[in-house]
Amino acid sequence: MNSKLQTAIENLYCVFAKYPLDPHMEGSPLHSDLLIWNRTLAARPLRELSVDHLGIFYFKVMTTWGDVDDFRHFLPRIFELLATLDTGWEEWVALDKLRYGHWQTWPVSEQNAIKDYLLTLWNELLNTDLEIADAAFSDYFPAIMNVYPDVELLLSIWSEFKSPVSIKRLIDFVDRNADMVIGSKRLSVFDRDAGPGILFSRWLTNKTIIEMLTTIFFQNPEAEYATQLSSLIQLLEATNKVANAD
Repeated sequence: MNSKLQTAIENLYCVFAKYPLDPHMEGSPLHSDLLIWNRTLAARPLRELSVDHLGIFYFKVMTTWGDVDDFRHFLPRIFELLATLDTGWEEWVALDKLRYGHWQTWPVSEQNAIKDYLLTLWNELLNTDLEIADAAFSDYFPAIMNVYPDVELLLSIWSEFKSPVSIKRLIDFVDRNADMVIGSKRLSVFDRDAGPGILFSRWLTNKTIIEMLTTIFFQNPEAEYATQLSSLIQLLEATNKVANAD
């Protein structure tokens, strides 16, 4: 984890420290293990809670266990674990809890801390050469796009193509999801609204992006991703031709 991401996470701990632990969080009467769950989360400091400790809570919080303030208490640790890219959790569910909790109505300091974290995580996903990010990207990308309030900013950062992995992850994402992102203009089957998918499709098939990718291809003809990049460019050009014909 790079220093900028660690700083963003430390800021989350600082900003959300005002929300205390409730060792007696209420939940659905159908949860027969609620007392055990509460004891598990109260048995150790927040920073020592593991993926396994929080595995039930992150999924059920605000729906059948705990309220929005309980979520805000655990938010820094949940987001710290998400940043490892190795939780085994459903990233969409974890980040969508922000929308469920109406985070854009929270105090500005909390909103800013979350936006800084998401933006820093986004940059990390685009540029880290860790292999785990290759596998995680297709899940994290739609999840972040679902909650970050400025989708165009995320895409403009991607447009910089600062590292080879940012190109490889674009190729891989489109290759895995071509029918959905180009045909249906969706990022995920879980999309909350159409906006992010439409904006991504427009960005992807924009003439400027296609020209940038073409330039990168000719500047790096021996790159390991060159053949796949060529195929992507052809797909985008063909998509544009069909759109213009209509």
